[in-house]
Amino acid sequence: MPITKPNRQMNPEAPDFVMSPLADPVVSAMYANAEVAGLAMESLIRVVLESDNEQLKGKIQSLTPQSTYASARKRGCRVDIKSETDSNEKIIAEIQVKIDRSIMKRDLFAASHIFTETSTRGDTPSQMAMKMPRVIFINILGYNIREDNTEMIQPFKMMYTKEPKMVAIPNFSGYNVQLPRILEMEADFSNGLYCWAYTLYTAHVKSKTVQEVLAMTPVLQEYAELDKGYRQFCDRYQLV
Repeated sequence: MPITKPNRQMNPEAPDFVMSPLADPVVSAMYANAEVAGLAMESLIRVVLESDNEQLKGKIQSLTPQSTYASARKRGCRVDIKSETDSNEKIIAEIQVKIDRSIMKRDLFAASHIFTETSTRGDTPSQMAMKMPRVIFINILGYNIREDNTEMIQPFKMMYTKEPKMVAIPNFSGYNVQLPRILEMEADFSNGLYCWAYTLYTAHVKSKTVQEVLAMTPVLQEYAELDKGYRQFCDRYQLV
């Protein structure tokens, strides 16, 4: 992710460098642990899941940036942000700016490592099933992964495809957040997901700090007062 140097002649108070909230170093620093970013991650997860009438069952206990899953003589994988709740839920957030059509396959591969780690030698199938966590992937994308559907949120789950259609296995699911779709939507700053997506994408494509986006969008300032997790995200970005 390139670092953009602002035009100080047009804005003499602009910071020396502006880094996108989607840039790897920023993501790693912002979501360092649950103490400094737990509320922010919980807010982001909540607005994404609510768009699909879903919700977390537990509270976030831990937050780890750039976690690696690996086992002896097997191919490993890295995830950007790993969250864990007290109800055996693991939520993985992946930030992908460049086009990657295989991201959901990488999600499935990472989930396989998580599931393997939860079982031990000698477990019966019932014991394995009981230990199996609920794994949710949230892919924050700087591109549109689908052209045949223009909705910003694209859920993917293991489904029964015969009527009545329903989730077959609730342990694996994910959400592709197509940030560019925000440009095609009617503005709705009463919607938490819209506020999050607008902030992330505007700061990213216009090379502005999150604080600059807030300053030029008073309704976002109102949302920050209502959502303490979003407010923590804004404050944390400023610090980073």
